[in-house]
Amino acid sequence: MLLSIDTLRADAFTLESMPRTRAFFDRGARFTRFFSATSTTQPTHASLLTGQHPWDHGVVRNGLVLGEEHETIAEILADRGFRTLGVTSSFPVKAALGFGQGFDRFDDDFARTYADSWAGEDVAGTAFYSLAPDSVARARAALDDAEGEDQFLWLHLFDPHDPYGDAAGESEHPICQLPQLEMIGIRGHESFDHWLGVTIEQYHADVRAMDAELGALLERIAAEESEYETLVVLTADHGESLGEGGSLGHGERVHSAEIHVPLAIVGEGWDAGERADVAGTVDVAETLLVWAGAPAGTTAGRDLAKVLEGSMAVGMRRVLAEETFEVRLDGTRHDQRVPRFYAVEDGEILYGEGDRIVRADDPDRAFEAPDERLARFFAGAAEALASRSAEELRGGEVDAALEALGYR
Repeated sequence: MLLSIDTLRADAFTLESMPRTRAFFDRGARFTRFFSATSTTQPTHASLLTGQHPWDHGVVRNGLVLGEEHETIAEILADRGFRTLGVTSSFPVKAALGFGQGFDRFDDDFARTYADSWAGEDVAGTAFYSLAPDSVARARAALDDAEGEDQFLWLHLFDPHDPYGDAAGESEHPICQLPQLEMIGIRGHESFDHWLGVTIEQYHADVRAMDAELGALLERIAAEESEYETLVVLTADHGESLGEGGSLGHGERVHSAEIHVPLAIVGEGWDAGERADVAGTVDVAETLLVWAGAPAGTTAGRDLAKVLEGSMAVGMRRVLAEETFEVRLDGTRHDQRVPRFYAVEDGEILYGEGDRIVRADDPDRAFEAPDERLARFFAGAAEALASRSAEELRGGEVDAALEALGYR
């Protein structure tokens, strides 16, 4: 079972915010230094399901389609006799965008609208996402209907994502939504700290509301463990900046608030406790597949059941559809045109931007003596990304898929 929770920061996976979910996963391993492939939904989920880096599978920003040539863990498990079930909670991971590959049953019907546009497409009035009560009910139904002992369920939940306060049933105050909050921050209004505090409270309230639903599902899984050998993995596609580094939201940068996310695994052989191995999104697919009996080395990731030597996580910032800049809360503008790759080693985040390597805590000054191994990695990732044509980066089918869904 794979649980991917949209926009869940590492520091939100606590007994205070997620008591029922943590009670389940405290019986297994929790990785304290796990990093997402990107700070954006589609690219990270494509890596999560294929075990490939974004520059290899080509989904380097939202609005692209995961091509059929990229084999998913669902396809591999289906070939091994597993019944494969998928339940997703938001439009970016719909089947039409490539995320239903290999699933016998894929439920991506949503209940709520979101914004007027997404990834440059008009989505006004469109059902864009669902919350945990609906999604967990659909996951329960999928499990009830599934036959056979070998089953794989992917459940994606959206509740921590903005708009804040919706999952908790609280008032969705307009000032606590990102565009308005960013505006009063950039203008230096004295009320910013107050509204940021309210926003953070609403974010955690949404997480607690989600936990009530997810916890009930996990308690069912726990009750059935005597009947089935089960592996349950929880992670997130990215985190959320809540003022850290002068930023809000996610996707613009690879700040630790946006890429440091939870990873927790419960199953036979996974000793309870924290693990300090540095690991990343691409390692999840390999871990699941090896547990299910697939040969090691099926993906670009590593089997996390083993002790990692020379552990490292790598990833990238999304490739933007057009040249742009990020305006931070102090009003300064930061160029976003150059693809930025990152590597985490010994807990330190290093960025590669062009031919420069910088530390996260000092992004304006390049290394005086760059790490040659990291320089080769950053150059290699950039070369692999540049070698893909514009059509490949679009997945080859994105226009048709969006048109079929009524977004053109």
